[in-house]
Amino acid sequence: MSDKNIIYARRRAVAVTVVFGIIFLISLNSIVDWTVSWPLVVFYAALLTNTYFSVRSFASITPKEHLGQQLIDAALAACMFLMVLNFNSVLNFTTLATLLFIVATLKYVLLTRLAGYSKLLYMKIRIDTLGILFCFLAVLGTLSGYGSQTSIIWSVVFVLANFYVLWWKPHYRLENHYDNSK
Repeated sequence: MSDKNIIYARRRAVAVTVVFGIIFLISLNSIVDWTVSWPLVVFYAALLTNTYFSVRSFASITPKEHLGQQLIDAALAACMFLMVLNFNSVLNFTTLATLLFIVATLKYVLLTRLAGYSKLLYMKIRIDTLGILFCFLAVLGTLSGYGSQTSIIWSVVFVLANFYVLWWKPHYRLENHYDNSK
């Protein structure tokens, strides 16, 4: 992998994180009831942190001009944007998070055909598939009338999972996952 790709990936990760971070901070003014919204805010902050590391790793191996990947990135950005508009609704927020993880999983499944690093990609697919399951369970918990309890448990577990994959046992290090197969 060239230094040019690494620099591009870092710049893109910073840009994405800063843009969504600003949107996130602005959206905090729209929160009506912090007792309902704080777990969603915590979840989003952890998601934004994870997004930086994910974009930094995967932008360096994703073909820049691939239309399918660009469309998927646009769908992911739309989900991220819509999530901040729904801090007042646990059901809407968890549904959008589920959709985000479905789209992200699709992105990495399709990327396996375009890039090497299959070990890294398959690990990311497994993590995002668990994200789909966990978010779907949060939707079910909310629909069952336990939105407050569900959102708290969901957010705490998500923060702990992010701590694990980002710092305890870092998963987003390309040098640990290099695979020449395409």
